[in-house]
Amino acid sequence: MAERDYRIEEQDDGWRLLLLRGGEVVSAELYELHDEALAIGTDWICGDDDDDAEGVAWWNRLDERDRRVWLDYAQSDRPVDAWRAFQRGGR
Repeated sequence: MAERDYRIEEQDDGWRLLLLRGGEVVSAELYELHDEALAIGTDWICGDDDDDAEGVAWWNRLDERDRRVWLDYAQSDRPVDAWRAFQRGGR
């Protein structure tokens, strides 16, 4: 299994979180808050590969409006919580 890691880069409009597996970028998202990017990166390195890969693919398919709907439903600003809400059946 490839090692997981993440990198956070400061941007003019927020913080870019790069999720890495085996040194390769599997996801790149922009977050307003550094703490949010840090929390998601931390969840990433502690997660399950199969479920996380599916969750990242699901999140990347959503447009901004649908992302906001799922984040609101999960009552969170963390995509991992939106994914878990979706897995529980959502709405």
